This record gives sequence, C-alpha cells and structure tokens, in this order.
Amino acid sequence: MTVFVFAIAVIAAVGIRATGERLLTRAHLERSASGASYAAAAKLADVYFEWQLARFDDEPRGRRPLSEVMSDRTTIALARDAADRVALANRVDRVSQFVVTCDTRGVIVTLGISGQQAQADFPTTECSLR
Repeated sequence: MTVFVFAIAVIAAVGIRATGERLLTRAHLERSASGASYAAAAKLADVYFEWQLARFDDEPRGRRPLSEVMSDRTTIALARDAADRVALANRVDRVSQFVVTCDTRGVIVTLGISGQQAQADFPTTECSLR
C-alpha cells in the first residue's frame, strides 16, 4: 500500500512539474512576442517622427501619405528586423507573421511567434488622411 501511495505521489509531482514548465514556457513566449511587437511599433514610431519632421523640409505636395510610408517595404523590413532582434534575444523563433495597418485608430503592428499573437500600436490621425 505504501508503495502504491508513493507511486501516486511521484506521478503527481512529475505532472505538476511538467505543467509548471509548460506554463513558464508559454509565459516566456507571450512576453517575448509582446516585446517584439513593442519593438516593431517603436521602430515605426521613429519612422513616423521622421515623417513628421519632413513636413518642415519638403514641399507639402511632394510628401507621401503616412499610410503609404507605413506600408513601404523598407519601413516594414526595419520594423520586422527590430521584432526579430527581440525574439532572438529571448531565444524564441523568429517572427512568422507580421502585419502593419495604418487606419483611423493609428499604426498597429500585429505579429506572431510560434503561434503566439501579439499587438502594439500608437495613435495617429494622419493614417486616415489622403
């Protein structure tokens, strides 16, 4: 009987430990994806700031709309690279899904790492202007 109770205790302890490790792994992945999305949004905020400063240098008619700047391949590559660097620093997979939207709510970055979705944004009204 004692052996039976001891075996149940061992199985329970192993199960609890495995569950704890899965929870920690998932929490690490969630936080890494969140950090990556914020890093990408920060990079896009830098681009937005440069776009804002350009209005003092350029002729207004020659300036591209913000939605066009945010959907530019170079801009997206910069933001995705920032997200990938955070993922690499946290030892998780690279970004597998990466979408930037620029609409009435502002600039929104949605990304996925190992099936974990994360989103970061910053408000701006210029996305809706054409």
